[in-house]
Amino acid sequence: MTNADRERWNQRYAAGEYDLTPNQRMVAHLSGRITPGMTVLDLACGAGRNSLWLAQQGAAVQGWDISDEALDRLWAEADRQGLTSIATREVDLDEAELPAEAFDLVLATHFLHRPLLLPMLHALRPGGLLFLDIFLDSEKRSQVNPAHKLHPGELAGVYTGAAEILSLHEDLPDGRAVMLARRP
Repeated sequence: MTNADRERWNQRYAAGEYDLTPNQRMVAHLSGRITPGMTVLDLACGAGRNSLWLAQQGAAVQGWDISDEALDRLWAEADRQGLTSIATREVDLDEAELPAEAFDLVLATHFLHRPLLLPMLHALRPGGLLFLDIFLDSEKRSQVNPAHKLHPGELAGVYTGAAEILSLHEDLPDGRAVMLARRP
């Protein structure tokens, strides 16, 4: 990302253009799977809607985002809720290197950087979970930058044979692909 991208995101968060309601597809897929002390990496976490929910479930969460404004909002809300198990990192995810076998869960919602798809899996400990909710190339998502949209079948192509795909649903009318996978 460029400094202009960082500034654009900072302006959106400063203007209050965010929601703290957790991604409901994530909640549906991960409810009952989060255990106290579980280590989680939330990529492109924004103001922390998913990080906060995961910390409320007892997980130790690292939220990474390019926007320092978003991370400040995440910190403020975590402090307000008394959640001490959230750490943040300001990072350009286009250049990020994910640590190997460091997490029990890695997730990304509404974020796609193709060079990170396999490193997200490798950042998991054996048996760790990967949750993705990414825009799909569809009529509904025609305004989304093509670089930030998956092609139908793309996740299956990347992860088949590399991970145990527990659930994969592509909803063309809604323009999203949702996947839960486990690292063998």
